[in-house]
Amino acid sequence: MDKKVSKNKTVLTNKSFPQFSEAHGSVSARRVNPDLLEERQKCDFDQQELTKIFYGSSYMNHKKYQKIINDNPTLHGNPDYYDMDRNQQMIHAMKVVEASGKTEIIEVEKDYYFKSELSIAEYLQGQVPFAISFSMFNLVVTNLSLPDQRVYWRELLTNRRIMGCYAQTELGHGSNVAALETTATFDKETDQFIINSPTLTSAKFWPGELGKFANYTALCARLIIDGNDYGVQFFIVQIRDKETHETLPGIDAGDIGPKIGYNSKDNGFIIFKNVRIPRTNMMMKYCRVDREGKMELDGDPRLLYSVMLGIRVWIMISAWMYLGQSVLIAGRYSVVRRQFNTLDSDKKIERKLLDYQSHQFKIIPAIAQVVVQNLARNHINNIYQAYILDLEKGSDNFKPLKVIHHLVSGLKANYTQNSYETMSKLRESCGGAGYLSSSGLPSLIQEYAAQVTYEGDNTVMLQQSARYIIDGVSKNKKYKEDALTYLNDLPQQFLNLPVINKHQDLSKLESVLDALRVRSAFFIHKTINDGMKIQKSKMSKAKLINEVFQQDQIILSNYHLAYYSVWSSCHFLEKNKDSMKCTNLKSHLIDLIHIYGLMELTKDSSILYSCGYFKAGHATLIQETLKQLINKLRPQTISIIESFDISDQQITSSIGNQYGDIAETILDQARNSKLNQNELAPGFKEHILPILQGKL
Repeated sequence: MDKKVSKNKTVLTNKSFPQFSEAHGSVSARRVNPDLLEERQKCDFDQQELTKIFYGSSYMNHKKYQKIINDNPTLHGNPDYYDMDRNQQMIHAMKVVEASGKTEIIEVEKDYYFKSELSIAEYLQGQVPFAISFSMFNLVVTNLSLPDQRVYWRELLTNRRIMGCYAQTELGHGSNVAALETTATFDKETDQFIINSPTLTSAKFWPGELGKFANYTALCARLIIDGNDYGVQFFIVQIRDKETHETLPGIDAGDIGPKIGYNSKDNGFIIFKNVRIPRTNMMMKYCRVDREGKMELDGDPRLLYSVMLGIRVWIMISAWMYLGQSVLIAGRYSVVRRQFNTLDSDKKIERKLLDYQSHQFKIIPAIAQVVVQNLARNHINNIYQAYILDLEKGSDNFKPLKVIHHLVSGLKANYTQNSYETMSKLRESCGGAGYLSSSGLPSLIQEYAAQVTYEGDNTVMLQQSARYIIDGVSKNKKYKEDALTYLNDLPQQFLNLPVINKHQDLSKLESVLDALRVRSAFFIHKTINDGMKIQKSKMSKAKLINEVFQQDQIILSNYHLAYYSVWSSCHFLEKNKDSMKCTNLKSHLIDLIHIYGLMELTKDSSILYSCGYFKAGHATLIQETLKQLINKLRPQTISIIESFDISDQQITSSIGNQYGDIAETILDQARNSKLNQNELAPGFKEHILPILQGKL
């Protein structure tokens, strides 16, 4: 659009302020802000070693994705994205995907199995087409199909000949998968399944890429044979014509409309009426139906939920990166934004935000959260990947499924909830600048908001995670997993407790880990052994779990998961102590885990007073220890944050760029706002100017 502004309008650029230009960062001039440069020069550890720890086995793909994006400007984040309407954002996403198809990413995708590793979608702006196709649809095809089915569908998928979505959630049911209503009825005469949406509430609602983009769906539907209901199974269903992309007969589908975030994603609805598919379109790895309609199960029926489990693993292991982007923006801003001169000094220069202790308590604990979520994920992810590998080799050992579900469901809820809340606090820490869309923070928060809900509502996930502990402890089960053995003898965890009465004790990570374990053990013991077991004679188990002790389950899970996260992070450091070369890096990671544990105790340590582990005054000791650790890490803040290795093309922020430019870029993007393309606001001349001119 051509600008329609007055020829007499004064426009001042950074060149109008030569003194300003010399002292501050500039993206256009490729000049780093001296304050940011000063922070980088304080680094005392090997940043590349830390980056490799963060990305693990995905490090090479991470660098490959970065190079592909850096070499192709169309894939760069676009500041104008924040001022686009929904249609424009979707067109932008389609152009990005089109451009990516002309790069080496095509070769990477051919071998992509979505085994919880990073995909190119995490590096691109907004929500792009094919993301669901290569994740959830891919998981169904990879994990639930027979070998010949797998080859057929993956060839179409990885060559981008089809775009698939994952249709599970319905208007009436989401987390309760067993109650889904969509049906797939076998017709013996034609050797086909007939797909129907029998009720209004059975309409599939929410699947990404269903609204406009996908031409196939991995459908979750009830298997019906001769009137018998065999529960939920998966079917591949074509929903749009390959040539015209119009919906096929018997299908009513569309987009569900605007949302809080994900507005470049076409989350959709679909209703089926007598849609026929070949029998061979049923995913038959664990459940097979032959030509005569005979059904045969092979393995634990719960394996059908492995797709959801795989997505939850991905949500859990990627939480650190999404939070890390927010930390990077807020952290860089905090060292180039100066405010007030509050110290007795002859210098009139204002202080950096990060030099204030209160601001350090906003940024550095958030870094600790990123680090713990990253390190802790390795333990459960290794268990999950080993389990999936065994299944692929034909193993019939399904025992690990319970503990995997317990930890993955709980951590998905715990990490996404904590990340979402911390991202909001980080936005607030940037003041008015963080409220600007151009900062990138509002968009990050809006996009991430979905993760506390999809693939299992967080409240439901925490309750499901708690059930594993409730069932085991109430039956005196012996837990074999290292992180869970403390559950075998709960009273022993808080009898003959050491009384922490010296500051030096809390300055040890081992003491904090011990406190988190005792907090979890005591609450679990009080809830199950002193609560449920005593009252079970008065009411049913269902009522105890779903009414009387429902909220206790959420607290129980969060206490347990906090302990597990610190334990798992320490486990990672111990396991890799010989391969980690930088001594300072080891020290910083220990301090960050320590901070995470202490911050967890500041949320709620009342249980530790109840059981006698803490005495009067320990809350002060926690706070003083935090002050010492946070002050110690202050000089390394930017160096740790920038070890996340997140490029400007990925975050697209006017206040978090690598040059520390928080003035020139903000003004440039403000001037380029759509509202400023004309001198007068739309409708102003017709509705407001006559009032000001007294003509009404």
